[in-house]
Amino acid sequence: MAPRDGDEHGMDRRPRQPQPVAPADGSDGEDDDIVDDDIVDDDVNEDDLNEDSEDEMDSDDEVQEEEDPVARELRMQTLRTENEELVAQSMETDLMLKEINWKTEDIKAATMAKSDELAQLKEARRLREEEAGGAAGANPEANPDPS
Repeated sequence: MAPRDGDEHGMDRRPRQPQPVAPADGSDGEDDDIVDDDIVDDDVNEDDLNEDSEDEMDSDDEVQEEEDPVARELRMQTLRTENEELVAQSMETDLMLKEINWKTEDIKAATMAKSDELAQLKEARRLREEEAGGAAGANPEANPDPS
């Protein structure tokens, strides 16, 4: 929404909340018709919110100014150590992932080889069955009548 002319805080404003409309069902507007969910609290004072956030920032600045240099250096060293541990863990995780990918590729290659071997065996079996079936049909005496 574009800021209004002459409104210096146009970007900081909240959009307007829709106002409740009288019910179309013909109710008389008595309190027993109102549900708690229908009531909107628009009385939030934006100045109070801004003052609170400014007070919090001021207190944070004071803490940083009052911090002991030794305590700060100790905190920074702790953070550097933690960062180094996280970097090392990340490198270890990357290496493990590469190993997993290599093993996965090896498994895929072995699976393809076995699939090719299976296809060759099925083709050889089909050829043997065709030869056996063709030979049995050509020589009827090979299977004598059991009667």
